[in-house]
Amino acid sequence: MTNPEDDNPAPKGPSINTSTGAGIAIGAGIGAALFAATSSPVWIAVGVAIGAALGSTRGGRQT
Repeated sequence: MTNPEDDNPAPKGPSINTSTGAGIAIGAGIGAALFAATSSPVWIAVGVAIGAALGSTRGGRQT
């Protein structure tokens, strides 16, 4: 007897660029360090935004 799940493979979701996530994490870390130095929370948002921008431009297409 065959398993009906074998005939229908799971659909593939959208590919996720991991360098974007790494860029956001690095940017958040830098923003947190600047926040600790200046007590201005805007640096966290600036760090995340810059990290996301850099992360989305680095790398290339993942297959």
